[in-house]
Amino acid sequence: MCCLFLSITCLGGGWLGVTGQAQANDWTTQIGKELMAPGWEEYSPPKGFPVLAYAFRFVELDQQTGKDLELTLSSTLPTQAQSVWEVFYEPALLQFLAGPSFGIGLEGTALQYGAANVYDSWLLTIEGKPLTIRLSTDYLNRTLRTQQTDDSLEIFLHPKTIDAVSGRVETAVGLQSVLPDGSLNEAHTTVWLGEDIVTPVAVVTRHYRQGRSSGYQYFALYLTCSIIPEDMLPSEAPLFPMGNISGMKELMVLPEPPRTMDLWLALEYGGGGWSGLLEGMLPLGNTFDIYGYFRFPHEASYQLGTGCRLHEELTLLLLVEGGDILVGVQDGLAMTPQLYLSARLLPIEIVLSEPSVQKNLRLDWAVTYSLSTWDLWYRGRWQDGGLENSFGMTWYAADSLGVSLGWTRNRDAENRFSVGVIFR
Repeated sequence: MCCLFLSITCLGGGWLGVTGQAQANDWTTQIGKELMAPGWEEYSPPKGFPVLAYAFRFVELDQQTGKDLELTLSSTLPTQAQSVWEVFYEPALLQFLAGPSFGIGLEGTALQYGAANVYDSWLLTIEGKPLTIRLSTDYLNRTLRTQQTDDSLEIFLHPKTIDAVSGRVETAVGLQSVLPDGSLNEAHTTVWLGEDIVTPVAVVTRHYRQGRSSGYQYFALYLTCSIIPEDMLPSEAPLFPMGNISGMKELMVLPEPPRTMDLWLALEYGGGGWSGLLEGMLPLGNTFDIYGYFRFPHEASYQLGTGCRLHEELTLLLLVEGGDILVGVQDGLAMTPQLYLSARLLPIEIVLSEPSVQKNLRLDWAVTYSLSTWDLWYRGRWQDGGLENSFGMTWYAADSLGVSLGWTRNRDAENRFSVGVIFR
């Protein structure tokens, strides 16, 4: 489980009732005094300033559509980064997204051709008052100190002119992201928006990393704008900042990595003999898993069972070992993009031969630190009043293939050495 802090900030003129400043770096002490003054929240815009309601629709394109449109990042993803955005603004591309072959409306929930998901948000402002929305993702460690990532996207809107006859609003639109080399990737355009005019303004692509694998997401940004006339607003009612940006919050969440088989095949020497090891996990859909562990022929043992995922990584376990049934739970936590912790607790043992239910505490834990192509790991086990420790490393020749070396010191102070292959 990864702790994410999603920071979504509206700046300046996007807040109704605050005298307009466009950017965060335009902040002055005068603004602070105005915010502290009694009754500032009862500010109403001057006469003749209708309220503008902007609707955002981020349409996530399916993978094939993104590839067909050749929306590939020009920069590579740094090892330490989780994701990076890049903005595309090409008139021919936007013309295609606005055409009948890729018709996207702002009403209804049915997904159109080429769309995988849709994220909707809306915000209010008034004529001449720009607003800026900055979306970013922060990781939180145990001391609640944030670790800023490069995963950020900034959207700028500036309503310039209102055509009262047609009900259209001339709006300057800008998008900006920071590339891994520190340079800015940005696109700017000016468009006429209306209540029934759904306009594509840009395409943004995200290159992301989940664990050791990576992938792309493609989003088309559509905008529309509705005018709320002044005579529809109560003359004595104060105006407050309003908006719903939950869709943008969902936009920043990385897609869940595909659940794949995890298999470790190893050869181990210790205790005066050689053993073969087979350990793995096979997912059955998104809820159930099959776990297995076999050692043969020296000190032969096995463990086989199933797990039911209750919430994210929290899993209820039911395992069979030596003719007995073990019941417990396991969980995992990503402390940082590189550091992963997991633990398994098996406090209940059902002895079938008697039969009886016994308390027999078994606790396994693991710490894994991932580098670009290496994993460094430590595993511990407390069982029957004794402690077992294992240390090792795994080198990945590919995302799905790795070679491991390990050393284990068991409860009887015996040393075991292993070499193995990992398939994922």
